Amino acid sequence: MNNAELIHFLSNMLVLVLYLSAPILVIGAGVGLVVGLFQAVTQVQDPSLAYCFKLIAVMVALALLGGVLARPLVHETSLIFQQIAMIR
Repeated sequence: MNNAELIHFLSNMLVLVLYLSAPILVIGAGVGLVVGLFQAVTQVQDPSLAYCFKLIAVMVALALLGGVLARPLVHETSLIFQQIAMIR
């Protein structure tokens, strides 16, 4: 394995990390925005309220999207392990 292949695998893994984390981050940010707007409208200034709803939303999103997001991760990991096995 030369440097070009290594850089290729690392760049693929970084893109994969972005791909896997984006839906969860978007859901967390969306829930935070909605809860923040709700707090601004009702003048409720409890900071733990936003964290609770974000935590619940992220946990539900991970439970629902976990299988879909795990497939590309398992695929890339198996490719990397195959390449490691070929190093001599």
